[in-house]
Amino acid sequence: MPGAPEATRLLLQEARALLTRVERVGTFILQETTLPAAAVAPDALLAIDRHVEEQRTRLLELVRAFVATLAASPQAVTPHEAQRQFSLLRIRFTQVLTHVDLFAD
Repeated sequence: MPGAPEATRLLLQEARALLTRVERVGTFILQETTLPAAAVAPDALLAIDRHVEEQRTRLLELVRAFVATLAASPQAVTPHEAQRQFSLLRIRFTQVLTHVDLFAD
């Protein structure tokens, strides 16, 4: 397939960019509100932070596995299948970031 190497290269670049964005997701424990009355309870904050970190770690594993698969054997996956897998990763990424934004509010 003539466009396969170019498609694979572009998907690898997008996946690496996704990795960079996921790695920049920070922790909530380091953030403090200016008013103590507006602060989240310490136990709740710890639970939120653990949940976000678990989701972030899982997403990083999925994206790294995708990158490793494409980089190791680009011809093993068709461009159509690689795009489908990447789209699912993007949906998962959006889901994790939505949780982060929800907890940040």
